[in-house]
Amino acid sequence: MRANSVEAPSVARATLTLFHWYARWYMYWRLHSIRVSTLTPPMLSGVPIVVCMNHPSWWDPLVAMTLALRLFGGRQHFAPIDSRSLSKYKFFERIGFFGIEPGSAKGAARFLRTASAILRNPQAMLWVTAQGAFTDVRQRPVALRSGLGHLASRCPKFALLP
Repeated sequence: MRANSVEAPSVARATLTLFHWYARWYMYWRLHSIRVSTLTPPMLSGVPIVVCMNHPSWWDPLVAMTLALRLFGGRQHFAPIDSRSLSKYKFFERIGFFGIEPGSAKGAARFLRTASAILRNPQAMLWVTAQGAFTDVRQRPVALRSGLGHLASRCPKFALLP
């Protein structure tokens, strides 16, 4: 292993299960509904998946986690998060989140190293908000950060699920 190589984050299954239970309970009492397209997502086996989504609210991680474990329960799920937020909520490290510094070269390099390590696992799913920040869904044109494109040039094989 090279000195600058990175391992995929580890996930504590018990912590993930407990937080998933809490997230479902919390959303049940706070949201009226979650609507998902009736199209069944592709069940790609043997290839890692990157889910690219928008980020209009702080609810997004809870909704994504619920969908991830419900629709893709057999996969390992990961997501980048602002390092400052991760320092406040350290338990997120135990459930697949990894810290980055948005808007910096150091943060971009860390994202690419960690995401590349994650995507070496054919059962991995990486959940990213390519806009990189909370953004109004009505804003046009949609401005995406370049990290996903750089990741695609580094990783030879993954499926992209928008």
